[in-house]
Amino acid sequence: MSKTSRLFIFKHIIQILQNYNGSVPLHLFLKNYFIGNKNLGSNDRRGIRSSLYNFFRLNNALGNISLEAKINVSDFLLSDNINHSTIDF
Repeated sequence: MSKTSRLFIFKHIIQILQNYNGSVPLHLFLKNYFIGNKNLGSNDRRGIRSSLYNFFRLNNALGNISLEAKINVSDFLLSDNINHSTIDF
């Protein structure tokens, strides 16, 4: 994923987290969000959905760090696409 694509997706993730209040299930909120943002392709929607669910899985466990850091850490820890060549064992 290119850096500009990641920034584009990150902007939408932040916007969703700022607007989501938990009054409806996340999958319904996302459905309506994606309907309102037709510029998001299927890969963008998949990346946003995956990052958001990763975020909510680890949100409380990550404690008192910034929202951006929580998103990045949760994506790193729960991503299926880990590039093992960049990790030192």
